[in-house]
Parts: sequence; C-alpha cells; structure tokens
Amino acid sequence: MAADDNSVDVVLFSYPRLPLDLERTIFEISALSRPRRIPNLMLVAQRVCTWVEPLMYRVVYLDYADVPDGMPPFTWSIFMRLLVTKPPEFFRNSVKHLLLGSSSLGSLQDDIRLILRTCTGITGFFDFQGVHASKLNFLDSLQRVTVNLSDLFSIQSSMDFSSPVFRNITHLEILDDAPKTSLACIAQLPHLTHFAFNTSNFCVRLATEVLPTCSAIECIVFLSHPDDAPGLAVLQALLDDERFVPIWQSDCIADWHRGATGGVDYQVVAEGFIQARRTRKIQSITRYISDDDMSWYQL
Repeated sequence: MAADDNSVDVVLFSYPRLPLDLERTIFEISALSRPRRIPNLMLVAQRVCTWVEPLMYRVVYLDYADVPDGMPPFTWSIFMRLLVTKPPEFFRNSVKHLLLGSSSLGSLQDDIRLILRTCTGITGFFDFQGVHASKLNFLDSLQRVTVNLSDLFSIQSSMDFSSPVFRNITHLEILDDAPKTSLACIAQLPHLTHFAFNTSNFCVRLATEVLPTCSAIECIVFLSHPDDAPGLAVLQALLDDERFVPIWQSDCIADWHRGATGGVDYQVVAEGFIQARRTRKIQSITRYISDDDMSWYQL
C-alpha cells in the first residue's frame, strides 16, 4: 500500500500545479526580462525548455562586445555551432532582430551567408559588419534596417533598392555620409515611412532628391551625439518640414535594443514630437530633443 501511495505522489507532482497557459506566460515573462538566464530556465522541465529556448534568440547580438545587460553574447564560433544543432525552421522562427558586430569581414563571408540564409525571419537588422545587399536576398521579412550605404552597395555601382528583399522595409537608418550618386532611388522602397540619417550632408539632398517623389515618408530623423551635434542652421533645408525631428542620441545600441524589445526608441519619440507639432503643442523646432526624454512634451 505504501508503494502505491508513493507512486500516486510521483504522478501528482509530475504535473504543473498551474494551468499550462498561465505557467507558460510566467516563464516567458521571466525569460524575456533577462534572456541571459534562459539556459537555467530550460533545465526546469522539457515543456519549459520548449517555451523559452526560442526567446533566447529573439534578439541576437553577434560578435558585439558590449551587449546590453541581461542579453546573451554570441561569438561567431558559438553561433555557427548552434546553427547546426537545430533544424533550420527553429532559427527562421526564433531570430527576429540581428545585430552584426564589426569583426574582419573577409574571413566570415561564408558564415554570414549561412546565418542570413538560415535566419530568414529577421525583421530588424543592424549591420556594423558591412554586408552587401546581395547577401540579404534571403531576408524577405526585413522591416527595420540600419546600415552604411557604402557597404550595402559597392562603390563602383549605383544604389538600387528595387530588389524584392527591400519591399517590406518601413524604417531605414543610414549611418554613413550621403553618397555622390543620386538618392532618388530611395523612392523605390514602396513601404518606407521612416527615414533616419547621421550626417548633415543628407539634408539638402533629401529635400531636393527624395521627398518630392517619396510622399509616403511620415518621419525624418537626424541623429547626432550631444557632443558632436551641429547647429540647427546646418539642417535648415528640413526645419520647416513637420515630419523632421533632430534628435540627440547618446547610445545608438541602447536605443536599438529598446526598439527591438518593444520599448520606446527614437522613432517612437520622433512620432510623438511630430504629432505635437501637428496639434500645435509645439510651434517650431528650436532645439534638439533626446532619444530617451519626453520632458519636452506639454499636455
């Protein structure tokens, strides 16, 4: 009889005491709050492992030394080993945002090609690596992209955003200087609504080459570090456009992370600023605003 009682206890305690959907929600919240500890959560039970393991790869910092607190750091060698341990659909469904660090590109061409061919569900892409547009052809879900134009398109060729890989892009941020070639091709992006740039030499050319033929753009942002921000006079060509917002950005990676994890990034701040201008809560641009400060907003 005692043996039977013990077997009953084993059966009872092998099942969750909470409803499965509630238990899953609790573990997923815990996992997303600090993805770096997901390997520990995976040890709780097989069902928990199934729930939380994909969340460890939702936002991937690959070969980037200073990852945000709580995020798992992935080296090239570690991530390449992981790619062969799971079926391709695991990473296709799991990886939604990818930041590529700035190691030597030459020796990593094959690795980059395999990663981008496998993680085809990526919607947000931040590239310090210098990936050419031809390697992005597998990423047909791209929506938010931060790149150097000089890397995305070779110096010898003109820019061409007509490739299907760009058809779903809504947010485009350019890190480097405006190229000498025409910017009019930006109008080839059929769903582009948000455009951001980091060098002031874009201003006049945006106003003359892009905006007249790209009326779908709703938000234009100039980003600058507080220590290096030029005077607003340099941005004169866009100051009267109610879609334009100059923003101080002290930490571009922290800001990108906020956006990738559903927080308030500079795009959300800019949208609020634009709405305030349209409702006359703000009459004109008199100063830069900060990417993490909404104190300028007057209800």
